[in-house]
Amino acid sequence: MKKMKQSSLQKFFLSLSIGTAILFMLISVFFLQLSKEHEQTDGDFWDKFSLKLSTNQFLYLFTMEIPIFHIDVQALEEGNSQSPENPFFQLFSLSYKPKHPNDWIKEEIPAYSLMDFANLTAANMTDVIDHPMESKPPKELVQDDQKTEAKEVSANRNVVFIYHTHNRESFLPETNKNSDSKVNITKVGVKLGEELKKLGIGAEVSTDDYYPDLKKYALAYMESSKTVKEALKRNGDYQFIFDIHRDGFPSGKSYEPKEMKKLSTRKIKGVDYATVTFVIGKGNQNYQKNKEFAQKLHDTINKLYPGLSKGITEKTKTSGTNGEYNQSVSPNSVLIEVGSNYNTLEEEYRTARALAEAVAEIYFDAAKVNATPPAKKN
Repeated sequence: MKKMKQSSLQKFFLSLSIGTAILFMLISVFFLQLSKEHEQTDGDFWDKFSLKLSTNQFLYLFTMEIPIFHIDVQALEEGNSQSPENPFFQLFSLSYKPKHPNDWIKEEIPAYSLMDFANLTAANMTDVIDHPMESKPPKELVQDDQKTEAKEVSANRNVVFIYHTHNRESFLPETNKNSDSKVNITKVGVKLGEELKKLGIGAEVSTDDYYPDLKKYALAYMESSKTVKEALKRNGDYQFIFDIHRDGFPSGKSYEPKEMKKLSTRKIKGVDYATVTFVIGKGNQNYQKNKEFAQKLHDTINKLYPGLSKGITEKTKTSGTNGEYNQSVSPNSVLIEVGSNYNTLEEEYRTARALAEAVAEIYFDAAKVNATPPAKKN
């Protein structure tokens, strides 16, 4: 009984399939015949039912919407296609060719289009290489780019802090006084800050006057330390901290100004500069790092302006000497004596420019090293 039911169902579905196929063929023949009749009598008949697009236009749209299909439109334009011209047939006879995976890669990564992966061998590798290719930039240009980037970064933030513990130290040729509230060492610090900014290094300069509140001259460093600590709290980007001073040589009738001035002046290329001396306080337990930084400054400025730096002076903390000079706040903190009370402001300003160049060289060399990845070990 079950076998009879299965046999009947099979016959039913077979008949349905055959009938559907025959019906489809009859409908297709009907439409094709109808097409031929109306082509002879009414050329506009199919215009009512067909898209107002040429075959090539349709293919372009098809390819744009579904890029995975490759349709050789150029071949159609050159007349190589075998497709009939009947619009009805064209809509159902669009041939396509799936792209090779390598073609997809070439479209997404243009550089790969230089390579024929299917036929790439050692023998024809030279053909692949023999294409226009960008060469690597010279090392010097890369370093210049790194310096330029460092300048752009540092110019937008202050990395140098300048202050003056003995802010009223003045110059005899300018004021005929060793101390003055207006024409004094702070002008040299301001000049240094300006020159650093010209070189692309952001700098902040404090011109605080500590003298009105000083009970004792020896307490000046205690007052200036407040300025430094407040600055560091306000800005964590400070990398170099300079306390700018000038040497105080004896003055009076017993001392010849010209002879005294020689001690703090150097003639470089026919121009007078105020000398530079770096002072490091040994009262700071980490003073060795400050000394190393001062040594870099000494070496660099003497390379740029031979003989301008008189060297590094180390001072131990005693009853009459501070010996620390606020240098414990940073490993790159140093006290700088620029000239003496016998130098002119113009000589001081020249040295401020020279000092700025030395600081810039150290800063940008450090930025270049930090931007260069470490060499790989073999």
